[in-house]
Amino acid sequence: MMWLTWRQYRAVLAVTLVAVSALVVWMLVVQHSYSEASHAISRSCIPGQLNAQSSPCTAYYNQQVSAWEQADIIPWLLLALPILFGVILGAPLFAGEFERKTVILAFTQSVSRTRWMVIRWLIIGLAVAAFASAVAVLSNWWFGQVPTNGSSVGSRIQPGGSGGFDITGIVPIAYALFAFALGAALGMVLRRTARAILGTIVLLVSARLLFEHYVRAKLAAPLFFPATDYQNQTGFIDPSNFWFVGNGYRGIQFGNFYQPASHYWALQWGEAATFTAAAGALFGLALWAVRRWRA
Repeated sequence: MMWLTWRQYRAVLAVTLVAVSALVVWMLVVQHSYSEASHAISRSCIPGQLNAQSSPCTAYYNQQVSAWEQADIIPWLLLALPILFGVILGAPLFAGEFERKTVILAFTQSVSRTRWMVIRWLIIGLAVAAFASAVAVLSNWWFGQVPTNGSSVGSRIQPGGSGGFDITGIVPIAYALFAFALGAALGMVLRRTARAILGTIVLLVSARLLFEHYVRAKLAAPLFFPATDYQNQTGFIDPSNFWFVGNGYRGIQFGNFYQPASHYWALQWGEAATFTAAAGALFGLALWAVRRWRA
């Protein structure tokens, strides 16, 4: 059964590996280009002449700017990577079997429906976890090496494309597993690949946005920064090192609530656990659907 699953899905896994490898290579090239240009500028360039067209540092400056521009694109691709796992590996996993009617043959063999589903789920799911883990390890290192969005220092606590929370730590692995589980479960329930792909994209994006805007900030108690302190410039916080989550009153004081950089791992573990648990629930949904299937 495992050998048959590998034979069926090795081409899709190969395509996914090529796509992930291309992204990894690009990240390494951008990091090398930025590091090389930065070192050359610090060694050889005179301040004030950096932008001068006659300066020998112009080429280094242009190389650095090019690396910056590419570095602004890469976080968005990393954010979208779980969609790739859900669409290419998750949605067709079971929906394709129903569309080709091969599921009828599979269910008339000695292998039970449960074993048939679990083996496919585990093999492809482990591949997804391996791909996502490799990219997450590289992303954790890369984000600290190359400035993104025109900033000199990236902030891992801030969300979305402007920060590194969603592409560093352990949450990218949880996102990938959730996306795969969502695609596979929808494929089992809807039994049409196109419908499962569309549902995966819509529900995954919706879940990520809803969690970011309404749940994540509550996973750890936010801190409070009084408005009077900001106006008087006392106890000022570096804006690149915290995540602003809203304003309001604490007692009779008005100010801003924020998540400091020290809460990074508390938020990471809370969000990763939530999406992993959701992936487990989707596995249960798929198992229920395959047991109730009738030709």
